[in-house]
Amino acid sequence: SLAALVLRAPAGTDGNAEPIDIEVLPAFQRSYKAVMDYAMAAFDVEAMAVPRNDCSFRQTSNSAILVEPGGFRIEQVFADSAKDPSGVAVSYSLNVSRLTGNETTLRWVHIEGSFLLPDWDSRSSVYTVYLTAEQDYAKFTYQRGDNGQSVWVDAAQEGPMHAGTGRRLASERGEGRRHA
Repeated sequence: SLAALVLRAPAGTDGNAEPIDIEVLPAFQRSYKAVMDYAMAAFDVEAMAVPRNDCSFRQTSNSAILVEPGGFRIEQVFADSAKDPSGVAVSYSLNVSRLTGNETTLRWVHIEGSFLLPDWDSRSSVYTVYLTAEQDYAKFTYQRGDNGQSVWVDAAQEGPMHAGTGRRLASERGEGRRHA
């Protein structure tokens, strides 16, 4: 049986292959999906069995599989069991898509010691951040939707909402800008 399924973008100029996250599609038996960053032009598949001597894997392609920006590929991996006299292979399906490079959403945002209004939603880009009165700065952490994205954070101090209750940061284009 399948013990591990690994997808990687082939090694770049630095010699490192980048992993690609795989998600199980629970509605479909033995089906998975993965999303490649825009900078990843191709992917390799590696499947491992347990126990190794009882099962082997083969796939439809033995080289890196190219995916156009915004496109997808369906790749099949077949498991052949040495103990199954029928010789019927078990098929695993991978739906691998590639980002277009125009994505502007973040996967998540966290601002230490604060709360956001409205609550975080990757489809929204304007928030009000509330800090305690003791905080002098806001520490932003986030995960890009695509590792090639540039992220800008604009903020300006608005001052206390009510005496002693905290401070609010509001977006104002051009002030407090930070590029990451």
